[in-house]
Amino acid sequence: VRTYDAVFRARPHVSVAVYRTFFWRELPALARGKYVGRKLDVPTTMLVGENDLVAKSVQPGAYPDYPNLSVQRIDRAGHFLPEEVPEAVIAALS
Repeated sequence: VRTYDAVFRARPHVSVAVYRTFFWRELPALARGKYVGRKLDVPTTMLVGENDLVAKSVQPGAYPDYPNLSVQRIDRAGHFLPEEVPEAVIAALS
């Protein structure tokens, strides 16, 4: 946790670059339907914060149409889970 945190505290522009890339490259492709009809082939755990305004409609649990997906809600957290509650992220993925 300290190692992860140290990288982003020492170089905050890295975090900004990650989100800028998502916003300008990935989000438009998603909006155009890049993944429509695609199948999630690997086991995937999606973590969402209970106070995350971006993912507030995502409900915890299993999704029958996506058997490899499970969603877990992290209490007292927003959108930036690793930065806000790193220990909870580690616990959820362990």
